Amino acid sequence: MMEYRPEIIIHITDKITEVLKPEMTVLEFDIDNSCRTCDVGSWCYSVRSNARNPNHKSRSVAKESIVKDRLKYVERIIEGLRASTYNQATVYSHAGKIARFIDFADSKGMSLSNDKDWIESVYSYYEHLVLSTRLADGTEGSLKERSASAELSSTKKALAWALELTDNEVSLKIPHIKEGKSESLPGDDLERNQFVQVLLAIFERFTDILINEKPFPFVLDLSHWGFGKHVFSRSSHLSKASYTKSFVNDDAGIVSREEVRGRYTDWRECVGVMSVYDNWIKRLDKTNSLNTDLQRKSLYNSATYCYYLAFIGIVGTNNGVTSALRLSSCEKSEPINCKAPRGYSFTGLKVRAGNKTVYPTMGKEFYQFHKKYEKLRQWGEIEFDLDVQRVGFFRISGIGKCAPLNKVSIDTLKEWLIGHLPNVKWHTPRELRKGVSWSFWNLSNGDINTVAWKLQNDVKTTLKSYSNPPKIAGLKELSTFMNEMWNEAIDSSRSAKYIPVQINNGLHKTPAGHCNANDLSQAKRSEGFTDSAPEPNCSRSETCFFCRHYVLHADEEDIHLITSLKVLLPYAQKRAANEASYAIKFAPILYRIDEILEELIKQFPAKKSLVDDAMNKVLNSDNKCDTANQV
Repeated sequence: MMEYRPEIIIHITDKITEVLKPEMTVLEFDIDNSCRTCDVGSWCYSVRSNARNPNHKSRSVAKESIVKDRLKYVERIIEGLRASTYNQATVYSHAGKIARFIDFADSKGMSLSNDKDWIESVYSYYEHLVLSTRLADGTEGSLKERSASAELSSTKKALAWALELTDNEVSLKIPHIKEGKSESLPGDDLERNQFVQVLLAIFERFTDILINEKPFPFVLDLSHWGFGKHVFSRSSHLSKASYTKSFVNDDAGIVSREEVRGRYTDWRECVGVMSVYDNWIKRLDKTNSLNTDLQRKSLYNSATYCYYLAFIGIVGTNNGVTSALRLSSCEKSEPINCKAPRGYSFTGLKVRAGNKTVYPTMGKEFYQFHKKYEKLRQWGEIEFDLDVQRVGFFRISGIGKCAPLNKVSIDTLKEWLIGHLPNVKWHTPRELRKGVSWSFWNLSNGDINTVAWKLQNDVKTTLKSYSNPPKIAGLKELSTFMNEMWNEAIDSSRSAKYIPVQINNGLHKTPAGHCNANDLSQAKRSEGFTDSAPEPNCSRSETCFFCRHYVLHADEEDIHLITSLKVLLPYAQKRAANEASYAIKFAPILYRIDEILEELIKQFPAKKSLVDDAMNKVLNSDNKCDTANQV
């Protein structure tokens, strides 16, 4: 019998009230000028209604279904939600996701009454979410990877609270769902090169003004790139509506006071304009007599931002590495092979790769700009009384004050640049880095090791993250590139040329054949496969071929299963983000399937006809494309 129970309502901002009866607790939230509630107490019951009653803030439950051993876990989750520093809307969203997990667990008959059951239930929920992402779009229960990842993230946080574990300890027990990122193309070479050249032109002009103590106003001439001439009497370009715009000629010459006064017949307007003019001249004199003036400080920061982004566009480092480079340790570098350029290398740390030491390298042609940047950097340290900075790139905030460059610095440059040059094609650091990878691919005639060396990545990361060619790349180049990538994906997935497989005597049936494992936790790669090979996951049949427990029976049923996957996997290419993503994911799988079938025929030559028949049946099947959507 379903009935309502007494309610203990606690507002989420109430940090004082103690949770004495978790099974009666209802959390209250103020969101968008309305009151919302989450019946967390109902989680203590295995049977509850989804229906809402306007006269109750709780859900009706079957009181006899209370799971007493679950109460302490629910209480810990309630306290975790109350202690969260997120805003009320976010905490309410987390609570809703946790509720969906508990509904799932109860629907599967999981008690959630001990630590082991909680871990197994969350793992089962993880598998459920993964399978939901593999359903065709529009199918009931299908989820996008981002949504599934968010659901799991809240559930893992609940597990951490319930079992009093750290987030890292939970991550060791429950995998994460990786979100697919939309690929950004590096852009055409001409557009990217022009962008970098414009950045360098601005950097050179601003640097010249500062280190040679040239006066404001001055002209920034970008006519060569189709962006005209710009007059600066301060660090930012004057707007057309500004009075001071009329005080400067196109050649940056200052209009005399007499000429400005002669433009006005109305004495009231003339007095106002002349007051603006006189103040502007005083301000200009200060800028030209004091190197630490605000305008020169801003000009220094703009020059640094431009060189910083151009550096990424030439050297190919990412934001994290570039912002922390030790430029003082620059030294001549020797190439790793004849296809890599000689130049100058720097020392840096790649935080996302476990503080791996990297050595970004620039060619000798670009080094001339770097020497100018070193002079600018030294000017900033001296004029603004800064200690010698170990970090290569920094912005100045005042006398004796500076800070490393960060994302805000790039955003500031973008706003400044587009404000002055609205027609310029902006390129993000990631797009510039991708463009470097493709340029080096062409220059090295397809040597992926040279590209990886240039980007200071391993080969797998280079293939996965920076392999999209620009739009103008020819089809012949693309074909060569894809062939190389396909072979590299296979080679990087294995340390042994041949990896054996067991034929016959499997314990139980699977969608990929047979298996000798007793439970899901025993799934593990066979010896000979590297970390680049697919990780065996019992919820994804195509990864079974890499598991040490995989067994293929030499019978019609198993042969049909494996040949079906061999034929159907290529159809998954239409669902991949691009050809590179497809190659990295499926080349090792298709190669492994061929290896297994070769071993089968080697041990049982008479089975070759059975394999051929199975292949023909699948190839002639009318519904193979629909089936592929489930791969």
